[in-house]
Amino acid sequence: MKPGETPKAEVLPRFGNPTTELAQGKKSVLAYEGDEAIEGTKQAEFTIGPDGKVQQIAIFPSTVVEKTAVVDTYGPSCATKQVANCYVEKVSDDDFKTYYWYEQLGLVIFFDGAGKNVASLLYVKPGPPKTAASK
Repeated sequence: MKPGETPKAEVLPRFGNPTTELAQGKKSVLAYEGDEAIEGTKQAEFTIGPDGKVQQIAIFPSTVVEKTAVVDTYGPSCATKQVANCYVEKVSDDDFKTYYWYEQLGLVIFFDGAGKNVASLLYVKPGPPKTAASK
């Protein structure tokens, strides 16, 4: 599934009928939870845009994923090492929680209140590839 590219018509055959489908203006959200939860998740949500394509995918893991595992898997801080898959650490406006933004991967990782474990992962359309001039 690729945000900005994958049509809704590919989500349903792959994951089945959602637990709920909610309308949000011109968008809709397919939520999979409980018995319909996708393996490895407590809940997964696919936001479908007005164009009928997946805009974002929110994943709420069912197991504990530590911050160190995130860095080992996806890459280091851009402040310490400028590589294609590095993150920028940010703080959310509404609840002041830390999150990592991996722009090149189209991945936002939100942490729990203690800032040690992953609360959720949000997949969005990736940013443009970095060039030597933009690093």
